[in-house]
Amino acid sequence: MENKDLYSSLFHLTSLLTDLFPRRGARALDASLTSTLGSDLIVRKKFEKALKRIGTGNGIHRILVFSDLNIGDALFSQASVTALRDFFPSAEIDLVISAAARSLIEGNPEVSRLMPDFHGAPFPDQGDFDSVRRISASRRYDVIFTFSPFFQLRKHFSKHSRVIDYTTLASMLVQGERLKTVKNHVVHQTHRFVHGIFSRFLEPVRNVPFNGVSVTLSDEAIGLAVQFLRKNEILDEGPMVFLNPDASTRFTGIPTAVQVDLLKKLTRSTSRVLLGGGHSNPGIENHLLTSLSHFERSRITVVPPSLPIDAYAALIDFTQVYISGDAGPLHIAAARKRSRSGNYEFRNRTSVFSIFGATPARIYGYDSRYSNSFAANQDSPSHTYVSQSPCRNITCINKMAKTCKTLRCFEFVDVDRIAGDVDVVLRSVESERMEPVFIRNRVSLQTR
Repeated sequence: MENKDLYSSLFHLTSLLTDLFPRRGARALDASLTSTLGSDLIVRKKFEKALKRIGTGNGIHRILVFSDLNIGDALFSQASVTALRDFFPSAEIDLVISAAARSLIEGNPEVSRLMPDFHGAPFPDQGDFDSVRRISASRRYDVIFTFSPFFQLRKHFSKHSRVIDYTTLASMLVQGERLKTVKNHVVHQTHRFVHGIFSRFLEPVRNVPFNGVSVTLSDEAIGLAVQFLRKNEILDEGPMVFLNPDASTRFTGIPTAVQVDLLKKLTRSTSRVLLGGGHSNPGIENHLLTSLSHFERSRITVVPPSLPIDAYAALIDFTQVYISGDAGPLHIAAARKRSRSGNYEFRNRTSVFSIFGATPARIYGYDSRYSNSFAANQDSPSHTYVSQSPCRNITCINKMAKTCKTLRCFEFVDVDRIAGDVDVVLRSVESERMEPVFIRNRVSLQTR
């Protein structure tokens, strides 16, 4: 399917290398890629090429942004829109995303027109390629940004289009893994990438700190979350921890034994644990429950996979700690929660804890403790926990394309440390109780 086969073959070769030589292969891949694709010279040349395509920046009124295909990618792409608004507050900025992320982004006031036209994942289907061609040709866009490696300049865009492809951002991320002191999160780098281009010849009209992306939720989604809590009689039970056991690949899925150990410790720390249902891994929640005692199970409430994704996002805001591996729900948890109607005030005080196996934690994780890490967009600490892995390397950035036969991503996870950090957060909020309060047709969450 277009360039999918070549793309997959390259990552398959890197997987073979680390299967045969875990440590030496990983070191070789990191050294070769960071010194080439991530070299200062390459990054500078890619910026120069992007600048040449844009020209002077005059006459930019219509901008089109193509996200990559997953839900997390759709959330990340909002960082580019925010950066564009800093320079072009009155421009028409259209965003094309996965249909699965529509209810999380619809209503973002910075997006002129949201087009949830992508349906393939993790790789685009023919309909997605057709959508790229159709949408990019439908209006006279002054600049087009594409953040997917599958949409190629010569194949999918008119030769007259001014297209900035994903390769500059990709090189920045590889460079960032070499430069250990910089914040190398994909959200931060996406914003920095767009700012870096236009700041060469324009002064930003808006100059405000960038703390991350958001999800924009409907009243219906919020209502479904409250309904779930009331139905299970846990709306005002006290501090809650939410564990997402699901993952889209075996390279990022937290091992069962680790999750069972963590659940046992969590049920001793708090009166209620929410356990997400499996989407990529159907039934994983039930598998975990069978390994727990009756008492431990009594403190766990399963969040069914049938709960709509926007209601799931709203539900996270009721919890004090959210724990996940590298998966779409992690990025939903880290995003700022905003009410589409303005009738609701979110807490935005959920501590986001992420456990990393294969993928680079500084690129996809959230940590408020270190200057070279990017914090979750919440008013609460965020922590990243990186497992021991002898073969982790920069090519693991694409977990969907890896094909390693031997799973070495989670050779050790410090569960005691994670549980201890959860305890610290819970003790700091142990007196907090949540209830919905209606004031002049506005719904807010207040503590009492």
